[in-house]
Amino acid sequence: MNPLYLNFQGVDQVNLSGESDSVIQGCRYATGVGVVQAGLLGTSELISETIELVLGGSESELSAKVLELESFLEVAGNAVIRLDWVYLHFYVPALVEGDPAIYDWRSRVLGGRVELGGKGLVDRDGESQIVKLFIIRQNYWAAPKAKAHTFTKYEDEPNWAHPVIGVSSHHDSGHDNDFGICGHEASGALLGMAGDLASPLEVWIENTYSADALENFTISQRFIRGTGRLDAGFIEAEDMTAGAGVTATPTADAFCSAGNYVAYSWAGSTETQVCRWEPSVGELAIMRGQTHRPIVRLQAVLATTDLWACVKVLDHTSGTVLQASMWMLVPAGSKYIELPAVNIPPALAGYTALRAVDVGLYFKRAGGGTVKIDFVQFTPAERIRHLTWLGASGPVGSGKYLIDSGIEEETYYQDASGNRAATHVGQGEYLQVVPGYDSMVRVLHRSGGDASWLVTVELNIYAWYEPRRRNL
Repeated sequence: MNPLYLNFQGVDQVNLSGESDSVIQGCRYATGVGVVQAGLLGTSELISETIELVLGGSESELSAKVLELESFLEVAGNAVIRLDWVYLHFYVPALVEGDPAIYDWRSRVLGGRVELGGKGLVDRDGESQIVKLFIIRQNYWAAPKAKAHTFTKYEDEPNWAHPVIGVSSHHDSGHDNDFGICGHEASGALLGMAGDLASPLEVWIENTYSADALENFTISQRFIRGTGRLDAGFIEAEDMTAGAGVTATPTADAFCSAGNYVAYSWAGSTETQVCRWEPSVGELAIMRGQTHRPIVRLQAVLATTDLWACVKVLDHTSGTVLQASMWMLVPAGSKYIELPAVNIPPALAGYTALRAVDVGLYFKRAGGGTVKIDFVQFTPAERIRHLTWLGASGPVGSGKYLIDSGIEEETYYQDASGNRAATHVGQGEYLQVVPGYDSMVRVLHRSGGDASWLVTVELNIYAWYEPRRRNL
């Protein structure tokens, strides 16, 4: 049998297959059946398996080995943090020093029990003893993390970029705040994604551009189910159309995307369509009826406390309201407004005859008002991840990273020496790489505070994943 270990805290503790264990003299491993189990961490797919061991040695040696096996299964069942996780580890080292291991797969053990065969340990001194390990583990095997195949809209496969350099905080003629992740098999000499299951991503964000500390992030991911790779939904305020009776005043501002913002002013206390956007046919094909959350960046911090906002999707020809979000009170003191979500267009995903629509932003306030808009990002709600700054000093400089790890399920700052600190907290689902699907990731970030937000700051993005598969 190939080498199989119980692994704890990064060390192979018990050689279940017996090659280097004086007590374990034989092993038979029966592949189990998947089960769905509900628990404190939600519903997860697990697998139940049996490992039959033949032990040999003195009574005390047999007893010690059984106790060792039971102790690791007990730890596996009680483990709360990753440090205490126990794994089945299938490992065959490299034939040549320095090469990667021939096999290196592991699966987390969630619990189990030891069952003694025959008469147990009593009066079995010097004789073999059959022991069965009944294991509950995750229903997949994972390899060490690998580089995700990332790309920008300017690159054709297999010319992947790692890291993606120059990810901005907005999207205009000179900046991009999006990049892609490849999940399909690549052509040419470069292999595609390893494994056959979806894997969480570990994203490293490096700021080598300026001395401004990285603050809040909103990171979204859209899986591409067609042939196009480009994302859609980032709209400059000057590219939107003012609503009826609304005055639109474009103003140059070097601290805004594309160097401008638009002040939309209206009178009266009734709800008003302040501005609207008409998605193109190509944009609708990418958005394909999915739920989107408009994120509005203002030119200045909102000072009023009585501004209400709503999003509506209207038929482009008749103006009939097809879908409307709930109204929300816009919080004061922010330059970023996350409006309620709507479907753009309001149709089934995958439907080809996409209805031409307008997407309108509606505001109301006693006596009217003025809203100074820099841009609107219609963010796909398929997967949105927030990294919220805790106010501590953030990563700045080469080799210093803000790391959001779906593999470790942690968010932290790591310096050039590998030291870690909690500077951010993550909210929402981790990003993923999915076999057979490309995806586009869009990044909104702030550095240096709202008052000194620099549109020219560019980041380096590294992405890693954990290859996973059901069977070995």
